Amino acid sequence: MKSCLFCGRSAPDVKMTGEHVLRRKLVHQVLWGAPKTRTETRLRGFDSASTYGTGWGQYGGTSASAPIIAATYALGGAMLGGTYPNSYPYAHTDSLNDVTTGSNGTCEPSYLCTAKPGYDGPTGLGTPNGTAAFSSGPAGTLSGTITETSTGKPVSGAKVGVTGTSSMTTTTNPDGTYRIRLAASRYDIEVSAFAQADKTTRDVTVSADTTTTADVVLAAVPLVTVSGTVADASGHGWPLPAGIVVDNGIPGGPVHSDPVTGKYSVRLPVNGRYTLHVTSSFPGYQERDVTLTTKSTSTVRDVGLTASPVPTLGSAPGYTQKSDSRNEPFDAATMPAGWTVDTTVGDPWVVDNTSGNVTPGSGGFA
Repeated sequence: MKSCLFCGRSAPDVKMTGEHVLRRKLVHQVLWGAPKTRTETRLRGFDSASTYGTGWGQYGGTSASAPIIAATYALGGAMLGGTYPNSYPYAHTDSLNDVTTGSNGTCEPSYLCTAKPGYDGPTGLGTPNGTAAFSSGPAGTLSGTITETSTGKPVSGAKVGVTGTSSMTTTTNPDGTYRIRLAASRYDIEVSAFAQADKTTRDVTVSADTTTTADVVLAAVPLVTVSGTVADASGHGWPLPAGIVVDNGIPGGPVHSDPVTGKYSVRLPVNGRYTLHVTSSFPGYQERDVTLTTKSTSTVRDVGLTASPVPTLGSAPGYTQKSDSRNEPFDAATMPAGWTVDTTVGDPWVVDNTSGNVTPGSGGFA
């Protein structure tokens, strides 16, 4: 072995960066298919012929290893949602050629530069023997349709969460269908949607190279009306146009208050806790969050927005920034009349100029 290109690397722990001692034909076979001859030589670069007639040259480094390892993963097949591809080689060490002898110098600890059976610093888990080590393993497909119980209509945009050997979340298509590729195993399926009761289906088996169907029917939850008026809360009290975003999502949201009356209205499921994020369409007003719990009857919740005192946010219509003309330049070397120093919190102020005035003005400073 030559230099240790990957000492201190984090992942993946499989040497895939080439070495010119491999015959050009074998290098091509290793990169684009299973080698015809088993080799214990780690890839640490590759040979390339120049089109300018300068002959063969050797190239290596991470800029070479990155596309090589990416291509090898691609040859290993589709990656599964909810899995971590850099963990695949650790689960398939029998599909790697373990480099057990050799070193690339001396170091402390020696593990970092000396090969040994199993994982070690310079050779990681070994070299590829085909592409099986870069595959997720046996996998199947989970699919189904989410419908609403009373009407039988498909539920679009429903959240489908799968937990088990691997975990993944998807949303249903406009026709209520979903489709997820998963490792062969058993899973729990959790489905939720706006204005529908959550539902969990447990111990669904996904088999290798097959499609498992898991349809779910959701029960509708009654809706109630939440309404009110968005208005100025800094003195004028006039109605405001505003956008209202509700936590847990409303299909087609956000909703907007009437630009003339400030009135808004949303339909939300009963017995739920929601947060309304209210943002004025006019500049200069602070955003406000309002939390409420819906009951079995309609709820009225008015929202007042406060004009911002921060000039960078702009001035709300009908308001202006102005000063009361009171200021203190701290020109004297003593504390001005009416000022006291609180020594209980932080470092106390000291009014002097022993360090010289480093401000643009003149006189003392605090």
